[in-house]
Amino acid sequence: MPHNFQDGSYPVDAVFMPVRNVNHSIHSYGNRNEKQVVTVLEIWTNGSLTPKEALQEASRNLIDLFIL
Repeated sequence: MPHNFQDGSYPVDAVFMPVRNVNHSIHSYGNRNEKQVVTVLEIWTNGSLTPKEALQEASRNLIDLFIL
């Protein structure tokens, strides 16, 4: 049973993980002269954000990491 503080608030877990699962696959199409590569991402979230938003945020974080 959760315990509330004197001011009526409840402690909340500080870890926010909206992404539940991610899968990826890479497919190559075409012949020797013309090849195309397609990357498929499957993203499952807890509903607090869309898969597209999760990908955008992850991309921004990765870019920020390499810009340093």
